[in-house]
Amino acid sequence: MALTDLALAGGAVLGAAGLMWMRSLGAGVRPVTVADIAAVAPVELRTAVSILADPPQTNMMLAALDLGSPESGFPYVECWDYDAHGLYADVLMLGGQKLKDWNNEDVCAQFATYLGVAEVTVSSPAPSWVRLQVRVYDTLAAPTPASVAVPNVVDLEAIPVGMLESGDVWKLAVLYRHLLIAGGTNAGKGGAGVGDHRRTGSRDQGRTGGVVGR
Repeated sequence: MALTDLALAGGAVLGAAGLMWMRSLGAGVRPVTVADIAAVAPVELRTAVSILADPPQTNMMLAALDLGSPESGFPYVECWDYDAHGLYADVLMLGGQKLKDWNNEDVCAQFATYLGVAEVTVSSPAPSWVRLQVRVYDTLAAPTPASVAVPNVVDLEAIPVGMLESGDVWKLAVLYRHLLIAGGTNAGKGGAGVGDHRRTGSRDQGRTGGVVGR
């Protein structure tokens, strides 16, 4: 399959593949090429950026993963941008495609291999759309300081016990349900809600569950 076929089928002209947009540099204006964009990308993302910033290269990747072809057309990549995990790309699926065509384990592994990263996940932010999440940074690798004040009155149905990788507060419900916390020695199991139980005088372990381990 020729590269020109992939470029034309995807609606991009190969000769213009390197002319992503124009930017002003002093008194003059020059095209910003794919090489320019990749050169300033983080090292971990350079391969991924060089592919996603170049429509013909993107089409070649989608063809290799059986997600598009010159005959059936190619999914439309609306945008890509950097984020806390690495980068993401929003893609409009072809008619007849389903989310499971994109987010099954084999396809995600193929995306990761093609983009030169350890992991790619796929979600659907809206009907007919998929979001490729290219992950090169572990947002949970370092401890995150608490950014919310501890209230004087504790809600036992939503105790703040940690932070999610999205930055949202992880809230744990211990009232009106069974709760099982498992982990190794000194992993911090006993700290999940125990202090709040003592503060409020609630010690009904039969209703709130128990802790497994030492």
